[in-house]
Amino acid sequence: MRVKTNAAPLGISLLMLLPVVSLAAPAHTYPLTGTVLAAIEGPANAHAYKIETGASIYKLLCYRHHAIFAFYNECSVNGKPLAAGDEVHLRTDGKTIFLDAGKNKEQTLSIVLEETKVLPPLPTPAAAGEEGAVVLAHALELAEQTGPQFGPSAPPPAATSSTPQTPTGPVLAVPVTGGPPVPVIASGPIGGGIVTGVSTTGQPVTGVVITPVSTPSSSAPLFTSPSPASSGPAWSSVLYLQTDNSIYKIQCEAMSCARRPLDLGDPVIARIENKWAYLSPAPASGQTGKVKESRWKILSVSGIDQPPSSQF
Repeated sequence: MRVKTNAAPLGISLLMLLPVVSLAAPAHTYPLTGTVLAAIEGPANAHAYKIETGASIYKLLCYRHHAIFAFYNECSVNGKPLAAGDEVHLRTDGKTIFLDAGKNKEQTLSIVLEETKVLPPLPTPAAAGEEGAVVLAHALELAEQTGPQFGPSAPPPAATSSTPQTPTGPVLAVPVTGGPPVPVIASGPIGGGIVTGVSTTGQPVTGVVITPVSTPSSSAPLFTSPSPASSGPAWSSVLYLQTDNSIYKIQCEAMSCARRPLDLGDPVIARIENKWAYLSPAPASGQTGKVKESRWKILSVSGIDQPPSSQF
């Protein structure tokens, strides 16, 4: 385990009213050791990496922060660009990887995909038509893909209206606590570019909106494809569910699943009907009675020999 002190840069935020807790440089530890499995350079100086730790395989996009903006960057340790085979030391908050870059510095990488390497036994279904399943991975991907992509960008905030607007669906926002953009289901009207609500994984979020707010009277698309003239691509959350014979890529499109977030390794009972997966928690020992299901849209199906981390 490595320990170092990192002075966090001060940035200008749209949320100047937030209290300043401390300006002291925090001491960070890097309890995880990983191996770089692959490194690839994409368009616009985007650098993506696949890193394996003892428990997970990550797909990551390297970037750096300036105020509330994020820019593509190449990750390096002690001045040497990361390459396949390198050993790295890191920490994570679940959404972001912080890499010990040496010389009292750290690199920030957005988690595009995390796949667990340790799966519990599949639960036993109690009824015909059901399957035991487990959450294999969670990921971010472009809502509309127009070519090879490497991970989520954090574009500058889009122009916002001072008149409160009630969105018709999730909006992309940069959390005030830091980290990459996340889709947020607003709990009320949005005014001044600030949204309060829950992420599509069920976590409470307050953030700065960076995509146009789609309302009943607005024709602006909720998700946009990347283009030089746009404010940046929008990203959505997906999960990968593994059963005995298949891996399902699924997405939440209803409040029933937004209110029931799933974590890596969670066992569930799945009922597959056409393009929908109906999921319920695996029953605890001695539990009886019907558990309410949540509905997820199936985006694709693959074999268990094709885990999402293999597609790089």
